[in-house]
Amino acid sequence: MRRLPELDIVRVQDVGLIHTDDPDILEWAANEGRILLTHDVATITMYAYERVNQ
Repeated sequence: MRRLPELDIVRVQDVGLIHTDDPDILEWAANEGRILLTHDVATITMYAYERVNQ
């Protein structure tokens, strides 16, 4: 049981993005108005900064 049932959480595998490149996942999240939570600080951070700088 979720503690906050009104919280709308999806995983990349829930929306068919499991094997999708990081930049495309960031674009999807931005287009959907979502916040991306990840443990992947090795590569996703670089792509996120690139998006912000664009």
